[in-house]
Amino acid sequence: GLELVVVLIFPIVVLAVLLGVVLAVVLAASVHGVLGKVVAQLLFIPVVVGVIAAVRQALRARMEPTAGPALTREADPELWAVVDDLAQQAATATPDRIVLVSDANAEVLQAAGRREFLSALPGVAALTVGELRAVLAHEMGHFAGGEAAANVRTLRARTFVKTMRDNSSILIRWFFSLYYRVAVWCTAATSRDLERRADGYSARAAGPQAAADAARAMTAASLVWDVVVEERVSLFEDAGRRAPLYEAVRHTLDAKAEDVGRAVTELLAEERPRWDSTHPRTADRIAAFEAMPASDVPRDDRPALALIGGPGVRLHRLEGELLRAAWPLATWDEVVAASLPALGDRSDRLLLALHEDGALPEPTVSAVLLAVSDEPEALGLYLVDPGDEASAREAAHAALAVIAEGTLSRVPGSRLVLDAAQDITLVDADGSPYPVGELAEDPIRLGDLLLASGVPLDRPVSPSDLRRPAREPAVLAGIPTVTVKALGRAPFDLLICDDGLLLVPLTESRVSLALGGDTGQARHLRVHEEAERLADLRADPTATWIPQERIVTARLALTGGRLTLTLVDGAELRIHSRDPMSEIPVWAEHALPTLLGDRLIVGRVTTAQPA
Repeated sequence: GLELVVVLIFPIVVLAVLLGVVLAVVLAASVHGVLGKVVAQLLFIPVVVGVIAAVRQALRARMEPTAGPALTREADPELWAVVDDLAQQAATATPDRIVLVSDANAEVLQAAGRREFLSALPGVAALTVGELRAVLAHEMGHFAGGEAAANVRTLRARTFVKTMRDNSSILIRWFFSLYYRVAVWCTAATSRDLERRADGYSARAAGPQAAADAARAMTAASLVWDVVVEERVSLFEDAGRRAPLYEAVRHTLDAKAEDVGRAVTELLAEERPRWDSTHPRTADRIAAFEAMPASDVPRDDRPALALIGGPGVRLHRLEGELLRAAWPLATWDEVVAASLPALGDRSDRLLLALHEDGALPEPTVSAVLLAVSDEPEALGLYLVDPGDEASAREAAHAALAVIAEGTLSRVPGSRLVLDAAQDITLVDADGSPYPVGELAEDPIRLGDLLLASGVPLDRPVSPSDLRRPAREPAVLAGIPTVTVKALGRAPFDLLICDDGLLLVPLTESRVSLALGGDTGQARHLRVHEEAERLADLRADPTATWIPQERIVTARLALTGGRLTLTLVDGAELRIHSRDPMSEIPVWAEHALPTLLGDRLIVGRVTTAQPA
C-alpha cells in the first residue's frame, strides 16, 4: 500500500537530503570558507548525527514477546477451540500464544516469529461468549490480512522515520516532521480500511448483532476498567492484599448499568475522527453492523469467563501474575475495610503540603475550614495547574472533603464499606454514611459535623504522624548523562527515587554516546528501562546510592547545569550536566523539588518533553 511505499523509501529520501546538504556546504564554502563551516555546523553535522542515531535505533527495534500469563491449550481447551474455528474460517494460521493482559483492548501481534493474541482481562470479565467470539474473529481477520506480519517488516523503517524526526536539527526538522506526518496519515487511512475488513470477518463469524454488542461492551469495559484501576487497584498497596479484578469489573457493570450505558452513549456521540485515527469511529462501526442482514449464527450469552474455566482459583492466580506485587488474595469487603488508615494519612499529607506551600497558617482542620469559608479561590490556586484558575474554587472544596473524610476516618467506629452501588463509602459506627460530599460546599455545617463527631479541629498535623507503609521504592524521574567530579569523568544517569538519588554508570563509551547514543529519544528509553530495573541497579556495587536523609542541601546553579549536594558528614557531591538539568518524568514531574522540598536551593528544574 501507499503507506508502505512512504515508509520504506524514507532512507532514500534521507540520502537525498544528505546529498543536498553536502551540496549546500560545498556551494557555501565556494562563496566563503567561513560560510561553509557555518553551514556544515548547522546542517551537515546534525543530519549525520541524526542518521547515525536513527540507524542505531532502527537496528535495535524489534517486537518483543508480550509479558503476561499464557492461556494454554491444556488449561483452556474451550477458548482454543473457538480460536481454532475462527482461524479456519478466516483461512489463517492459529496464533501460537494467547496472553492475558490488563489492557482494556484486545490485540494481535507477531514477535520473535510467533503470532500472539492479547486477550484483555476487562473484556473477558465484561463480555458474553458470543461477544468475545466477535472480538476474536475481528483479530483473526487482522492475522488473515497480514497486518501483524507487515508491522514486523516495517518496524525498523518506521523507527528510522520517527528517530530522524526527533533528532534532526531545528533547521531541517520541519522537513522530517512533515514527512512523518504524511507517513502517519497514509498509515492511518490504510489502518481504518483494514479495521473495516476485520469487522467483516467478525460479522460473518459471530453475527452482526453480536459484533455490534461487542463494540458497545468493550467501550463499557474500558470505561469501567479505568474506574477500577483508579479507585480499586489503588487500594491494594494500602490494604496489603488484593481482591478479584474480574469481580470489580462485572459487579460495577451490573450495579451501574444505567450510568455506564449513558456514559457509553455520550462517549460514542462525542467521538470525533482525527487525521491520524487508525480506527473508524466506534459509532460508525456499530451502525455498519446494524445495517447488515441478520445472521443465523446462534447467540451464546454465557459469560466469556466460561471459556477459561470461569471464576475460581486459576483465574485468581492469573490475575495475581498481572499485578506488580504478590499480595495475598482477599475479598473486596476486606480490602476496602483494610484501606481505612490511608484516608487519614492522605488528609495529613494534604494539610502538611498546604501549610508548607503557604496556603494555610498552620496544618489544622480549622485552618482549612476557615480558608474555604473565607476565600476558597485563593486556597484553590495552590491546588490547580497554572491556567486552570477557573477550577480553583472546586479544587478547594474537593480538598476540604478529602481532609474532612480523613479526620472522620479516625473517629472510633468509622469504617469503609462497599455499598450496593459498588461505591466505597465512609460510614459511622451505626453504619450511616457521613454526608461529607454534600457538606463540603458548606464549611460551617461541615465544621459542626466534625465537632459533633469529636474531631480535634485545632490539633496541628506533624510529619511524624504520617504512616510509613512498607512498599517498593520507585523512580520519580531521571536526569540523563551527568558527571560527578568525585567519581571521575565517567557518565552517569541520575535517577530521582521517592527515597533518595541513584547514580547509575553508563555502559556505553563516550564515542558511542556522541554518535547517536545520547539523543533525546535514547535518553527517554534508557531512563524508563532503568526505572524498571531499579531493584537490581540499587544492588549494583558500581552504582552510587544517596538516601534522602543524608542530603542536607541541594544547590542548583542558576544555569541549571550543576547540582551540588551537601551531605550530613559535610562532604559535597557536585553533579554536572552538559545542558540544564531536565527531568525525564517516570512517575512524577518536578521530582527533585518533590523529593527534597526546602532543601533544594536556588535555580530551577525544567521538565523534558517525551520524545
